Amino acid sequence: MQREYLKLSIQTTQNLKEIVDLKQSLYDVENKVANVVDSLSDMVKKSELSSLMLDFGNSAVRRDYLVLNGQPTKADLAYGTIYSQAKRSIYAGQCYPDTTT
Repeated sequence: MQREYLKLSIQTTQNLKEIVDLKQSLYDVENKVANVVDSLSDMVKKSELSSLMLDFGNSAVRRDYLVLNGQPTKADLAYGTIYSQAKRSIYAGQCYPDTTT
């Protein structure tokens, strides 16, 4: 009888370890999913950009403008806003949108 209790105790200990490992794996997956959801919420859909892209296709609108907070903005005003909000550094990149973007 003691032998059966010992086997049961060993099996229970193994089961508990497996449960702890599974919970950790689940926690890791939940964190990864949360990160993906966060990054998806920052994405912009093509349909949200269509009117903006049409504005940039208009030669009267697109000169000296850039996109700031999703809106076409005069470049000098946009840069002034960006510079005033910078804490330490500004990293700049260029993208030349066209109708296929």
